[in-house]
Parts: sequence; C-alpha cells; structure tokens
Amino acid sequence: MSNVLMLCLISGQEILGDVINDSDGTLTVKEPVMLQLSPGTKPGEVHIQMQPALPLGTNKQIELNKLAIAYAYTPAEPVLDKYNQTFGSGLVLPSSKLIQP
Repeated sequence: MSNVLMLCLISGQEILGDVINDSDGTLTVKEPVMLQLSPGTKPGEVHIQMQPALPLGTNKQIELNKLAIAYAYTPAEPVLDKYNQTFGSGLVLPSSKLIQP
C-alpha cells in the first residue's frame, strides 16, 4: 500500500511522492515530483504536469529532514490518480459509490 503525500517544505517548494520510510528525523520519499498547474482550454479546467524533483539526479528516492517540512497532506483524488498512472501500476480504480435500491 502506497502512502503518497504532498510535502510542503519551509522553502516553499512542494514535493509529491510515495513516503516509504518514516524514521526519527527523516522521511524517505520514492519517485518525488514537483507539480506544475496550467490552465485548460475550458473555463475552470486545470492540467497537472509532473516534473522530477531531482531532474539532474539518478536517484529514484530522496531523504528529507523532517525539520524542513512545514506540513503534509493527502492530495486530491485526480492528483493521486495521475501520480499512480505515472509511477504506480498504471491502474486507476473507480471511486466506490454504492448503488442504493
């Protein structure tokens, strides 16, 4: 089970990634990316682009000092779906809505 979180650093940078290890002073984040939002062609539409957090590096994971993280949150479902399509199994599960008789 993945633990994909948006991590907002005290520098203002936001990193999205799969937190695979949470130790006393650090978080290990697998496949970290930065998000860039751009307007869509329809009013209110937004496109999400993901760029590697380490564009010149060869590592697929980073360690972040917890003191550098201002706050963290679980991203919205469309963001999680796009991240999982890119870095996960590629499958996007439909939302589980029960049909009531």
